[in-house]
Amino acid sequence: ILSLFGSLLTVSVYTVYNTVIYVLEQLLASISSGVSGLVGRLIARKEIAELNRIVDRYEACNNTLAAGIATVCTILILPFVSIYTGGVTDAQYHQPVFALLMIAGSYAYGIRHPFGCVVSAAGHYKETNAGAVGEVAINLMFSLLLVKPLGLVGVALGTLTAMSFRTLYTVWYLSKHILHRPVWCFLLKQVCNLAVSGILINRIPVWLDIAATDIPRLFLCAIKVSVIVFPVFILVNMVLSINVFRKAMKK
Repeated sequence: ILSLFGSLLTVSVYTVYNTVIYVLEQLLASISSGVSGLVGRLIARKEIAELNRIVDRYEACNNTLAAGIATVCTILILPFVSIYTGGVTDAQYHQPVFALLMIAGSYAYGIRHPFGCVVSAAGHYKETNAGAVGEVAINLMFSLLLVKPLGLVGVALGTLTAMSFRTLYTVWYLSKHILHRPVWCFLLKQVCNLAVSGILINRIPVWLDIAATDIPRLFLCAIKVSVIVFPVFILVNMVLSINVFRKAMKK
């Protein structure tokens, strides 16, 4: 869409940001491969109570990682891009709104993994086909409508809207047909994580000097930011899933 209705310079900007975000998405996706086998066995045995306990643990860990990664990425992606594209003046690579929307879309995709894992293990591909088709349709429609007036931001809005729809659809489907638990529990956790993330994104640049002129210094900044961000999200998700952590500690 950017190639057809935008310019090749915008494609270049998109690619730089997407390269970082894709790596982080794959980091989260790699975790699900180790859980799907267990989930499949529980579904086959129809042990729904135990399945919910496993999904609760997986969701709590996944939410912690997804929120932590998204927050660190939001704080550091612009300094990284400025270093990565230093001296390049053919396009405007400083795109804070675009970066935020892309990371938000990646987060919406990342928090879907526990539920996508259940759909995959249960083999409910045809049953959730409407969500997949809807995701593509929404992405294309919004991107085509918004690419002319908003450029990169329009395409990112299309991605965010589509990812959010598919995630909510998957959670809704599982609540009705497999897991049988209210959707509002999922929504409450995400609202809390996003609120904490917003506070950290605003305050950490005030607390820490995250200015970096090269990759090694940026790496040190990433360590400092992560030391604050991940313990906070571990604590937040422990509170949000206190029963899950209690049972895990007992075991």
